[in-house]
Amino acid sequence: MFLKAPTNIEKTVRELQVALYREAGLVSALALPVMIPLCFVSEHYVSKKATENRDALRRAMGKLAPFLRSGAVVEQEGCLFWDLEPREELQRLHHSGRQVFGREGLQSDAPRPAAKPPRTKSSKQVTEQAALFPVARGFFLCSLEGQAQSALPSLPFPKALRFPAKGAALLRFRPLEADLEPGKQRDTTSRQGPWWRSLFWEELERIPLRKAK
Repeated sequence: MFLKAPTNIEKTVRELQVALYREAGLVSALALPVMIPLCFVSEHYVSKKATENRDALRRAMGKLAPFLRSGAVVEQEGCLFWDLEPREELQRLHHSGRQVFGREGLQSDAPRPAAKPPRTKSSKQVTEQAALFPVARGFFLCSLEGQAQSALPSLPFPKALRFPAKGAALLRFRPLEADLEPGKQRDTTSRQGPWWRSLFWEELERIPLRKAK
């Protein structure tokens, strides 16, 4: 589940990603749409009905769009993010999304899994899809692909931004060379190659978010 920003904001983010690709050769910068990732959820907890998924997104997001402001470009777990604040709001939406698209939400009228979720070796049910990168931080820019942030060429630092989120969406994506097993640790250097070089993704559903008056 992720947040969409206004078109002009996403254009600025994409320009930064294109610069990372052109100047530093970071292919992962162009592997995904511009996004503010909130949480990874298992497909077992995503409904086959579009109306149910849209309703779940509305319950996860609440009534009003969060108002965000940008900070620094930072590294976390080998990835670059354009930080967004308030962090507490992003964390709140992260937990809300996990509840709605997880086992907790199934006790109400949330989307029902098409099949029983797989179990780990410890027999605990997994409600989150294996994460490829951290979430609830800000705009995902790219993986550093083994490089150090200090080794990147100097890029024009974008000006500070303040904006309300435009929408929320569900994105389905996975490396084409192999499915990620639930609970498996992040692996960006598998024998078949890093995930960003053979990635399939599609947007499943999107809802608009209402600005506060």
